[in-house]
Amino acid sequence: MKTKTNVSVDVLNRIRESASINYQTAVPIATPNADNIRVIGAVIMDSPNLQNEFLNALINRIGKVVLKTRLFTSPLAPFVKGDLSYGETIEEIFVNLISAHQYNAQKGEQEVWKREFPDVRSQFHIVNSEIFYKTSNGRKELDKAFLSGEGVADLIEYIVGRMFTSCEYDRYLMMKYLVAKSALDGTMTIIPVSKVTDEATAKGLMKGIKAYSNNFEILSTKYNTAGVYNSSAKEDQYIIIDNDNDANLSVDCLAYMFGPEFANSGAKKIRIDGFDEFDIDRLKVLLDLDENESVFTDTELLALGNIEAVLLDWAWFQVYYKLFETRYLENPENLYENTWLHVWTVYSRSIFENAVIFASGTNGISSLAIDDNTVPTVTHGVGGSATIDVTITFSGLTPKQGGVVTYSVELSNGATGTATIDSNGKLTWSDGFTANDTITVTVTSVADPTKTDSATITVA
Repeated sequence: MKTKTNVSVDVLNRIRESASINYQTAVPIATPNADNIRVIGAVIMDSPNLQNEFLNALINRIGKVVLKTRLFTSPLAPFVKGDLSYGETIEEIFVNLISAHQYNAQKGEQEVWKREFPDVRSQFHIVNSEIFYKTSNGRKELDKAFLSGEGVADLIEYIVGRMFTSCEYDRYLMMKYLVAKSALDGTMTIIPVSKVTDEATAKGLMKGIKAYSNNFEILSTKYNTAGVYNSSAKEDQYIIIDNDNDANLSVDCLAYMFGPEFANSGAKKIRIDGFDEFDIDRLKVLLDLDENESVFTDTELLALGNIEAVLLDWAWFQVYYKLFETRYLENPENLYENTWLHVWTVYSRSIFENAVIFASGTNGISSLAIDDNTVPTVTHGVGGSATIDVTITFSGLTPKQGGVVTYSVELSNGATGTATIDSNGKLTWSDGFTANDTITVTVTSVADPTKTDSATITVA
């Protein structure tokens, strides 16, 4: 491992190698010698042009490379897809399975020219985060860089390190926020498990994860938001688990899950501090929320604490950089420089890729009720329409399709009119009803068919 002195010497020489002829002529080659570094500092500090060239190289090219192995790295960094080279939008396209048909010679003659287009779905991911970081450094900090062998390395950490670490930490918060919102908005399948408290309950969790990991390898519509036929190979599957639960997992548990190679390498298991652990003040800035707006309610944070683990496909996260650029500007009057890091990012999640949540506690629909104020009055001989609203109350996390309901309508025996209700709850009735006919509307939860409510309308 390089010492800070060696890092400083390496940085100084790399800047010199890529610098202008004037810089190379004026600035000597660096050696691991404090006197040599002080001489280099005196030359650079004596010329504003050399200072600018030095800082420009340090901030924009050299500093980030040198710090790469020393900066905080987000545990969720493996899911970042890279740079968005063209435009500000990514179109994710998925082609669903093609329908199968029974061979029938006579039918074929009639249908041979019929068109049958494939079921093509698409989702757009756009740049939705434009953040910048700003830090100032004065002549005093630049002078210190040349007082010792460690100075240049310290300067890199002072200027570049603070911004890059802040950016990486914020990216971690935003990606964890994507998981949290998916758990709360009913777009992920929730698998009930016991609370992990020891190795025995951890093994129970891993047993469940293994079963669904195996299921992921088979084409299914159950595990993605769009309900398309998709699968996930083992090498594309990742477990996200918090540190407390990970502490209860032995090597034997991991070997049971993915084999000894996985257990020994630690690959495909991502550890985080907790699904309910967030720096709320920073998230408000990142999400551009007002001070009085909430990122999560207290009830939602309690629900997020029920998450024991998440199993998902690598492609579920759709995170790209559109812009990652540093700029600096010198203030000659006050002898300091401002440095900016601009980061434009796509933060999104795929509706086509597999992902499930393993959660303890009570999660699901606690009640479903028709809003009586939206049940219409029907008068005989008068047709009309009205939309019937439904209130759904959740306990814990929201199940997949938790907000989706089906409507049905039933008429009394002998009713003389007709009535229909669409998928949005719009009830339409004809003018043929007579007094005392009844129209019964029933609403049923898709996620939990045991949750249902009905309203009976007696024609006046």
